[in-house]
Amino acid sequence: MTNFELPKTMDEAVDILMDIMEQEDLNALRNMKQHDLIRLHFGLGLFIRNNFGLWNPEAPIWQDIRGTPDDTAMDIIEKLWERLNNETP
Repeated sequence: MTNFELPKTMDEAVDILMDIMEQEDLNALRNMKQHDLIRLHFGLGLFIRNNFGLWNPEAPIWQDIRGTPDDTAMDIIEKLWERLNNETP
């Protein structure tokens, strides 16, 4: 069970991840090379697919999806990585 509302957009999904992920995990993600993000497909990607409604066409986020649940999970991971790497310390 999740302790957050289902996101309506991929940006909202990133906001949720920023709030619920441990700082250590966010730092590890920030330090990854972009081409290595695919390694998160079965961990973070699975969490995103299962908890943000990517398998449910009636979930709010479906209005912002452009592809398969797998593609969308990777898009969210990439958006998170970009946000982490564009933050000012």
